[in-house]
Amino acid sequence: MGAGKKGKAARRKKRISKHILQSKETVAVDMNTTADANETASPPPTTTSATKTNNKVKDPIEAKSYLSLWKADKDTWKFNKNTQSWLIRHMYLVDYVDKGTFAVMCDYLSGMKGQSCRDRILEDAKRRALRYKEWEKNKKEKEGAEEGSDEKDITTASSSSTLKNEDDDGEKQWSSMSDHDKRKEYKRARRVIDVFKTSSKKEDTKDDDDK
Repeated sequence: MGAGKKGKAARRKKRISKHILQSKETVAVDMNTTADANETASPPPTTTSATKTNNKVKDPIEAKSYLSLWKADKDTWKFNKNTQSWLIRHMYLVDYVDKGTFAVMCDYLSGMKGQSCRDRILEDAKRRALRYKEWEKNKKEKEGAEEGSDEKDITTASSSSTLKNEDDDGEKQWSSMSDHDKRKEYKRARRVIDVFKTSSKKEDTKDDDDK
């Protein structure tokens, strides 16, 4: 009797041990499967081009705050080249730079240092103004109206060279603008031209006084 009970107990113990081993093997397989799935589902690394694109995006409110601080407190304000470049590229677009911000931008431009940068902005403004005048003239000709005269101080910009130098995306964007928006851009370009003309006269007067 005692030997029979011991034999049954031994067989039961072997069966329990076998079940435990099978459970451990199943858990191990599940863990390996989960690890492989995690490696497969991991997101791809961010590409350099995508990162560069995101860096070029700027909130118009941030640019507006930059100019507002410059206007209100120049001691606290700090120059930011990227923000300045963004403003120069977008100052003709009402959706990005509103009327009040553009007015402050004109004050900012009048005191801008760096003659080469000033020259580029002025030439770009002349190109935009001339582009509108040519478009307006062609429109009138198509409508049978008399040919309008170009304004004297923008004729220095050569249409044959400046319009060719504009990137295709910018030209397509301008072509898709409404007549009203084209007029708005022209008025802003004229304002920029006047800003640099006025600041140049002030510089000339200052030089004469120094003499």
